[in-house]
Parts: sequence; structure tokens; C-alpha cells
Amino acid sequence: MRSVVRLSRPTRRRWDYKCFYFTIIIVVAYAAAIASMLVENPGKIASLPEITGSAAVLLGISHATYLAGKAVPRTLTARPNNQ
Repeated sequence: MRSVVRLSRPTRRRWDYKCFYFTIIIVVAYAAAIASMLVENPGKIASLPEITGSAAVLLGISHATYLAGKAVPRTLTARPNNQ
């Protein structure tokens, strides 16, 4: 007879928090870029700053890792010791 072993919940939440914190870091950096534009040219912003390719790639990797973590099944089938 096989039994079902559940993975601990903190391992699943770890991916959620890493993705969230990384997104917050990118948002803060983007807000700092906007703030520096406002300080340099008050009231004369023609466009928002571009998101660099490296930031977009890192954000994509972070979210792809998050989605891959969600795709992994959360239960494992344990084998009895005699097999």
C-alpha cells in the first residue's frame, strides 16, 4: 500500500516571497529613476524612463522560476521499505 507524503508549506512560500521581493526591488529602482527625472527637469518629463533589458530579463527569470515552482506537484507517493 502506498502512502501520500505532503511537502511542507514553507518551501512553497519561499518562491512566493522571493518573487515578491524581487519585484519590489525593480519597482523601487524604477521609481528612483522617475524621481531623478523629476528633480533634474521639474514638470518637463516627455516620457517615462526605459526599463533596461537586464532588468526585464532578471524579472522574467524570477517569474519563470515562480511559475515553475507552482507547476511542481505538491504531493509525492512514498514507496514502502520492502520494495
